[in-house]
Amino acid sequence: MREKLAEEGSTLEERVEFLAAQVRQLSARVDELSGGAVQTRVELRQERVAPDQEPPAGAEASEAFFSWVGRSALLQRVSAVCFLMVVALVLRTLTDSHLLDTRVGSLLGLFYATLLMGAGGYLYFRGKPLAPVFALCGAILMFLIVSEAYTRFTVLPVALAYLLVIGTGALMAGISYLGRSALPILVGTLGMCVAGVAIDYPNPAYPALVVLLFSANALGFVASRLQRCSWLRWTLFIVTAILVQVWGYKLGLTLQGIAHPAGDLAQFWYLPVVAVFFLGYFATAVFGLLRPVGERVTRFDQALPAVAGAWAFTAAGHVVEPWWGTLAGLGSLGLLVAAAYLGLAWWLGQRGGLSAVGSLGLFLGGAALAWLSLGAFSDRPLVGLAVLGGLGFWAAQLSKRWQQGGLRLLSYLVQFYVCFELGRWLLADAGRATHGGGLLLAVLLCALSLWHYRWALLHRPPAHSRFFSRLDEGNRLCVFLLLAGLVHGFYGARGLYALVMPQYAGADLAGFMGMQSVLINGGAVLVMIIALVRRDREVRNLAVLITLIGALKVFLFDLLGAAGQGITGVPLVLSVFSFGAAVAVESLLLGRWPKESRQTECPERVGTPQLMESPSARH
Repeated sequence: MREKLAEEGSTLEERVEFLAAQVRQLSARVDELSGGAVQTRVELRQERVAPDQEPPAGAEASEAFFSWVGRSALLQRVSAVCFLMVVALVLRTLTDSHLLDTRVGSLLGLFYATLLMGAGGYLYFRGKPLAPVFALCGAILMFLIVSEAYTRFTVLPVALAYLLVIGTGALMAGISYLGRSALPILVGTLGMCVAGVAIDYPNPAYPALVVLLFSANALGFVASRLQRCSWLRWTLFIVTAILVQVWGYKLGLTLQGIAHPAGDLAQFWYLPVVAVFFLGYFATAVFGLLRPVGERVTRFDQALPAVAGAWAFTAAGHVVEPWWGTLAGLGSLGLLVAAAYLGLAWWLGQRGGLSAVGSLGLFLGGAALAWLSLGAFSDRPLVGLAVLGGLGFWAAQLSKRWQQGGLRLLSYLVQFYVCFELGRWLLADAGRATHGGGLLLAVLLCALSLWHYRWALLHRPPAHSRFFSRLDEGNRLCVFLLLAGLVHGFYGARGLYALVMPQYAGADLAGFMGMQSVLINGGAVLVMIIALVRRDREVRNLAVLITLIGALKVFLFDLLGAAGQGITGVPLVLSVFSFGAAVAVESLLLGRWPKESRQTECPERVGTPQLMESPSARH
């Protein structure tokens, strides 16, 4: 064909057609050759692996396990641990057999443990797999030998024992820094705490123990900068808090003349130690909030300001009250610290970024310290509850401005806690129902909680909040603010009734108890009406809950007298009648409930929307 085209003088179209035919032929030939090569490889593979020689099912798992054993040098490390233990056991056997003097055996053991830690540091520097074995064995042996040499053989003075324990922790921290590994400092820090508690238990030398605990917490902070290990810092904080609280409890009993514990309690060290620990925890938490490790702030740094503040206040209270006779000075200092907490929370929230997450813990710490400090001035918590209620609503406002869902949830919890505490104080004594301050506070908190509820309806939670986006996407939790407002209204109504009808709130409480049942059942009907008007299923469920509470009050307390003697006469009649009437009215209202209604969405603030909308307005 090629010769034919050349002879006849082919055109351009004929040449293009000729070249396309050649390309098609070459493509078909390549496909044939590729298919044959693949078939040949498959046949060779089938010949190489016969059916009766297939690998067992567990071959891959076993090969992976032994490969991991080889890579991790597990057998070498186990063997090294055994040999290192043999040397330590030989020294112990010689000491127990009195072939070596106790003092000489203890010194040889301390030297051997130090030698192992030094070898571990050298191996870490060289990157050897046996480095953790030498370092960890040396540290554990050092802690054991120091504890036994002091408590059992008494060959070490107390100051030297504490110095050796602290030095071991510091050496392990240096090894961690040298080898860029967090394991040595973790073991060294935990060992410091255990050995420090074991020395002189249960009457330690508190100044030396304080230095040890402070060193352990400092090393824990350093470890957290190498690797996320919040569990270690929580452990160190709990150990420190418990030991200092026990110290303060003993010191308080001694100052009151109730007990005389053995040992020196170092009375003048206590308050400075509490202050130093509090400032240290506060500084490390703020540092972690401003310069977090990785891409998020740890929960420990978020919670530490609140936890440390409440702990320091209660720990100082053990000594301040019996020593100075009043908590007013401690309360004033606590209010200053609470104001600093709230100011720093405001600054972090305005700063934005990752550090804005820390505003939650600081705000919670400020609220907790304000509550504790105001309680130090009086045994009546009314002023503190009023401040807490205001702080709760302020937290809700800040949560919208800073787009922090945690602050919004905190505002809910604060309002509910205020409701619980006020009820606990009012219901503890029937005579407090007519207390002027308590009555006024109940009315104010009722208005504040309902205002807070309306605000929560008008402003949806932040869309990026993990809690609200996963667990409360429909903004249902705000109904608890409505419940808190109704409970505050109940406190106020019962107080007004006690003022108007004092004869039923005195010695004869039957009428007072019956009227409380009427108020509860009437509140259930009111909430059901609100739910029907708003077509809100969450409010409807709240009305059912209040009805169940009314049933318990009427039948368990009024009729059967579960908390004492039941009521009789007209108050009991009114109590049972009010419950029956409430159930009848709610049944009628539920019968009118639309079967295909949708739950009310919490609207955004547009203009000035109403709290309750009529059905016609919705359509």
